[in-house]
Amino acid sequence: MTRILVIDDDDVYRRTVSSLLKQSGFDVLEATNGHSGVEIAQAQTPDLVICDVVMERFDGFAVIDRLRMDHSTSEIPFIFMSGLSDRDTVRKGMNLGADDFLVKPFSFSDLLAAVDARLTKRKEIVNDVERKLAQLRLSISLALPHELRTPLAGILGFAEILGDEANIIPPNELVRMGKMLYRSGERLGRVIENFMTYAQIEIVGTDPQKVASLRKAQLSGSKTLIGPLSRDKADHYKRSTDLVLDLHEGPVAMSGEFLSKISSELIDNAFKFTEAGSKVEVKTHMNDDGFVLTISDQGRGMSRKQIEELGAYVQFERRYYEQQGFGLGLTISKRLVEIHGGKMEFETREGVGFTIQVHLPAFPKG
Repeated sequence: MTRILVIDDDDVYRRTVSSLLKQSGFDVLEATNGHSGVEIAQAQTPDLVICDVVMERFDGFAVIDRLRMDHSTSEIPFIFMSGLSDRDTVRKGMNLGADDFLVKPFSFSDLLAAVDARLTKRKEIVNDVERKLAQLRLSISLALPHELRTPLAGILGFAEILGDEANIIPPNELVRMGKMLYRSGERLGRVIENFMTYAQIEIVGTDPQKVASLRKAQLSGSKTLIGPLSRDKADHYKRSTDLVLDLHEGPVAMSGEFLSKISSELIDNAFKFTEAGSKVEVKTHMNDDGFVLTISDQGRGMSRKQIEELGAYVQFERRYYEQQGFGLGLTISKRLVEIHGGKMEFETREGVGFTIQVHLPAFPKG
């Protein structure tokens, strides 16, 4: 049975609302003040909280602030009810994370409509998360064994040879094996890092408060971040002469950590899936909407169908083209851009080249 917590220091109003909800088949908890309301919510984790705004000592704003800071109660749908209907009161409630606002006196139908809307929305979110988790489990079960075993096999194989024959292996061969061990370890480390990053992003993306917090970040030195990163990637693939940079400084509403992750993954893909001697262009500029990062290559590109099906652990045409990694880099970048209020656009001609444009706000919103 769906459990609803009603918090109001007005006995008549609290009991009336509780009675109406009980008649509609809900299990109702009652709290006579904000402090006890928080304690009940933390102890019993209701499916919905309906709370008065104006209460002595511990008002509704303090209640929602406390609940949103507690991990166990941070995602409980929250409805304010109050005789105060001015814009500042409503805005403050919404900024603190309230899902709806009922102005006293309200009708029984208004109450039920607000409750049904919040519970339905919550159910949709839960179902969507469960669906994504199911897809994630399936994708992992198909891709994980290969992507972990391949570099692990290299590490174990070379380690075994070194352990058994190190005293008879020529020095130059030892150096080669050491480099191969390092590359295998590096590949395995990147698989694990991207796996963890993707899981964290999906969790954050379902939490409006965490998304709002991320969007408050701002970076002023995009050029000084992307320039060295691009050159490092080109050096890694021994293709310094293939890199073309055209960077212009500008603010970005994103942390340096996340902009670095996006740039690193996209630039790495551009080098990984193109031939030596073909150009990889990395450009940044500002327009009326904000910051734009453009990465272009002269590789095989992607079809429109492949772009539409872009998702975690998708690797296209693996039987024709060997790919390393889960195919998570592009998906991680796309999700990070979306979470920060931006968009990613693709321009491609199959077999000719691929261009990605990342559009991000220049300044934090809200």
